[in-house]
Amino acid sequence: MINTLLLKRDLFHFLDQLALNADSMVFVPMLKGGFWLLQDPELVRQVLIADEKMIGKPEFLLQSNRGNYGDGLTSLSAEQWQARRTASVRAYTPDVLARMVANTHTATLKMMAQLPQNEPLALPDELLKLVTRIGAQWILSTCVEDGANGAAIPWAEAAGIWHELDLPDEASALMPSRRLRAGATPVMRTIIREKWGAEPNCGPSDFIGSFYASCQEQGLQLNEQEVFDEIVQLLFAAHHTVTTTLVNCIAFLHRYPEIKERVVQCAQANRKLANDSADTTKHQKYTEYFIKEAMRFCMPTTLLFRQVRLPLRLADHSLRQDDLIVISPYLLHRDARWFSEPLRFNPERFRDSNYGYAYLPFGAGKRRCVAHRLALMQIKGIIETLVLGCELIPLSTTPDNLFSVSYPGPDYNVMIKPASY
Repeated sequence: MINTLLLKRDLFHFLDQLALNADSMVFVPMLKGGFWLLQDPELVRQVLIADEKMIGKPEFLLQSNRGNYGDGLTSLSAEQWQARRTASVRAYTPDVLARMVANTHTATLKMMAQLPQNEPLALPDELLKLVTRIGAQWILSTCVEDGANGAAIPWAEAAGIWHELDLPDEASALMPSRRLRAGATPVMRTIIREKWGAEPNCGPSDFIGSFYASCQEQGLQLNEQEVFDEIVQLLFAAHHTVTTTLVNCIAFLHRYPEIKERVVQCAQANRKLANDSADTTKHQKYTEYFIKEAMRFCMPTTLLFRQVRLPLRLADHSLRQDDLIVISPYLLHRDARWFSEPLRFNPERFRDSNYGYAYLPFGAGKRRCVAHRLALMQIKGIIETLVLGCELIPLSTTPDNLFSVSYPGPDYNVMIKPASY
């Protein structure tokens, strides 16, 4: 029987102990209830793909995603979710992605120019501001606070507030107790309302314009609240996950100088290619391998939750309706059965393999993060711009699993200096 108070104090020690049991599937009893833990990629595939119609997200997870606003892709289900997801996927056009990449580069350069040198900086705070500003620009073509062109979103609205979660017993020991979510957003509501379908306030190269066009093509009619919910969920989706991944990446660059040198070389080659050719297929890939390896060690989501809707057989076990299923990317990513030398930081492992359902930084199946490709592009753009423009000298250390303690997150202090190459 698991003591939930001890589990809450050290989730990763708890998971490491579970990993000693090599069973592909094990029931973990707790003081109140329990859950089935899956430790095999084939079972993950069955739950997230083959038996997806018999399994859904538990209500506590849907409610935690709603936060202080309504339903979007992370909290809808059934046909309503499918129609919304189809429209969203089609909205990520080449023009939208190109706009995001350009905005990322420009905003990162601006951040570096404004940061004071030779003074301690709380890096997570600066990166959160950067990610927030990038999101407002490519999604809404709107600045945050200091915008000189048109309306600007107040920082308090753009960054959000910490929202306390009301979790049931079976989730309280496994999930963070609060999330960063939207608070009062009167300016953002007005901007979204005015831009939705109104030319020339939105166009095909910003997301809201592309999403509107995609909904029109699909015959999907969203009311004002539904539009707001979807856009705000998208704006806030990157706040915590992208910021934390960036901090982890910078910590790994400092920890492994030889890997940092290869990332710098990759960034230099890609900058030259960008100047010489618009063909992005020629870009060097090492930075992507590095980011994927960083996310293998410190994944955006430590645990994935599902709940049985209809009784089913999984491995040799009979699962009842409402049974809780937990998939741990943390355990899968550190399992020597799926990753050779799993505790060695080795970006090259991603040169020739994606590892299927053993690698789940963005989930898998129909519920896989709809913006996973965009998130990787944004992180890559920020990292390559930073390594070419400055040196970030750490003044403090990060824990081995930053995401697990990053609600609201520790300070990671750095000193910024000009790049030495």
